[in-house]
Amino acid sequence: MDEPSQSIPESAWISHFPELGTVAEPEWSSLVQHTRTQSLSRGTVLFSPGFPCRNVILLLSGTVRIVMHGETGREILLHRVTAADLIIITIPELFSELSDLAEGIAESDVRVGLVPFQPFADAIGACPAFRHFVFSRIASRLGSVMSLLDRIAFLRLDVRLAELLLRAVDQTGNRTLRTTHHDLAVELWSSRESVSRLLKDFERNGWVRLDRGRVEIVAMDELSRIARIG
Repeated sequence: MDEPSQSIPESAWISHFPELGTVAEPEWSSLVQHTRTQSLSRGTVLFSPGFPCRNVILLLSGTVRIVMHGETGREILLHRVTAADLIIITIPELFSELSDLAEGIAESDVRVGLVPFQPFADAIGACPAFRHFVFSRIASRLGSVMSLLDRIAFLRLDVRLAELLLRAVDQTGNRTLRTTHHDLAVELWSSRESVSRLLKDFERNGWVRLDRGRVEIVAMDELSRIARIG
């Protein structure tokens, strides 16, 4: 069960975000006093269309997946947020329209810092170090999204699929990946049908072995060759 919210001491802020160690303005102290932490179970929806987040969220531990749902029902992965990061889409003054279309889902058990909007805005206005922290996180996230859009625009889907499978093996250390065609399609900004066709091509070539909810990588070298084509 999810834990009730608790306050977070300033020392804990600094341990997660060392760059905030120089912030000394009273608005920063107010933000710290108003922030609460909460532990949430894997699968918890932090916000979704029609149910916006009521706080700016700092991710202290775990991973959160940010997805968008199109009018046709298709789902695409915008990005993942990992520990010690700011979920920038929850900043209402900057991303209110986008947050109305997006969903944030805990991909693992997570611990979050919940910052009310007004103390957050006051700290941005009064604290240069905190403002730099926030804007640098926004710039980094936008850069990642631009890089992703570049790859989607200029790399073939088979290349991106091969890269994704290789990256998953590298991250898990396991050649048998527990995933679905739908999950892969969400990651690749593609349709499940297109990804399924490519996976079946890979299987016919002897590069992967498919089973329900699993993709076993058989020929790493061939997938690496496909990835290098891009």
